[in-house]
Amino acid sequence: MQSSNSFSRRVFVRSVLGGLILLPGMTRPGLSRADTRKFTVMALGGSWGAAIRDYIATPFAKAQAVEIAYDERPNAQQVAALQAMRGNPSVDVVELGATRMGQAIALGLVERIDPARVPNFAAVESAYKNPYYADRYIAPWALTINTKVIDKAAAAQQGWESLLDKKLKGKVAIPKFGWMGEMWMHAANLSMGGTYDNFDPVIAFCRRIIRENDGLVMESNDQGMKMFATGEIAAAPFWVGRTYMLQDQGVSGLDFVYPKGWVGYGSGFMIVKGAPNLALAEKFVDLSLAPDVQAEIAKKFSYSTTNAKAAPLVKDLPRLRIAAADASKVQALDYEKMYKYSDKYLERMNREVVG
Repeated sequence: MQSSNSFSRRVFVRSVLGGLILLPGMTRPGLSRADTRKFTVMALGGSWGAAIRDYIATPFAKAQAVEIAYDERPNAQQVAALQAMRGNPSVDVVELGATRMGQAIALGLVERIDPARVPNFAAVESAYKNPYYADRYIAPWALTINTKVIDKAAAAQQGWESLLDKKLKGKVAIPKFGWMGEMWMHAANLSMGGTYDNFDPVIAFCRRIIRENDGLVMESNDQGMKMFATGEIAAAPFWVGRTYMLQDQGVSGLDFVYPKGWVGYGSGFMIVKGAPNLALAEKFVDLSLAPDVQAEIAKKFSYSTTNAKAAPLVKDLPRLRIAAADASKVQALDYEKMYKYSDKYLERMNREVVG
């Protein structure tokens, strides 16, 4: 599931403190608010943000006697926000992956990680890290379907082309470019014979989904889960782990296949350049990569671990296993190349597909 270079494995600017949430009750007993330091985490909100708070931020706050400020904003806004606060950041750590991770490194917005000060970084397999970053999980992004509408065997054979099946007319979605769409479109494009500088195949493909098959645009994890749960859609590129969650919630008929061009996505916390609390930021990143934390995330979301010491903790989870035939269809991505085309391809997506 590794990408092909060192930046791989994972507009508008709101006010720098836009979306900031102070999480109360995160101080060690006996300390007054005046004695408590503030530590700021930038990441997504919703159910993913809740998991970050539950498994990382809350234990960290209690252990370090800090108050957590949580800056919630979509992926597409995170790098822009860091650029706006360059030289005087109010954020300590940011969770990034894929294109945005490569862009943050290229723009000099994040610090290198010192393995001597972040011990768990050393235990992450080399395929999943670079000098600035380590994936804290690997999440398969594949094709989720409702087998009441489309046959699983047919979907497995057709791959992404299943999204054009007329049985799915009005019940199909693709991810928003600024969310997971950029990554998915590059993977699908490469699987269709395109290149990083030739996006024509996937633009034409997405235009057909939207215009010929009445496709919708999915904007977030939570929206996608709701769309599948209510039956609004019956097929979309989506997370395997979230599909398992929907199955566990009793959504009938839901399943997934690994098409040629699926992606093993990862993200992780990076230390913001000039972070107000560098030593604490290093400890936060270290905790996020800890074996027990990775194991809990794996159990909740059915995502694979990256810390070699976490593997024994999840060895009995069958949902983390991917058959060799499916693993061979994964698409490695060069995120450094991808981000160079981000603005151009976003404009094309808006003009030629959803416009």
